[in-house]
Amino acid sequence: MGVRDDDTRRSRRGFFRAGLEALRQSALESAQALVEASGELAEAMDDPIATPVTGAAQEEVRTYHRARRQGPRGDGKRRFIRPPGALAEPEFLTTCNQCRMCVEACPADAIFPAGPDRGPELEMTPMLNVVSRACVM
Repeated sequence: MGVRDDDTRRSRRGFFRAGLEALRQSALESAQALVEASGELAEAMDDPIATPVTGAAQEEVRTYHRARRQGPRGDGKRRFIRPPGALAEPEFLTTCNQCRMCVEACPADAIFPAGPDRGPELEMTPMLNVVSRACVM
């Protein structure tokens, strides 16, 4: 910590004041290093952080996210996630017998049976909605 002045040697207050000053200085140096590193990273990435997405690029991003929310046939139904370890969708639909055992076994209660709005081929099959409840697997 370096050479102490007389105040530091004589009182607890001086001792803690010197220690906190050293801690403050160290935190300040770390923060400055982080700011410099983030500036270098932004330059390396052509500054996407400082450049907001506007105009045609913004509409392209919106279109991309709308398309991701669409069902596989573009029918407007939101996509869903199958439980961990599920087969590919065609095999899953032929194999799953809608027994609800995975719904009951889920420790986070993240798996739920599909409702009738999904259509007769998907109704009662297990799915996840990770926006409302996260899977812990």
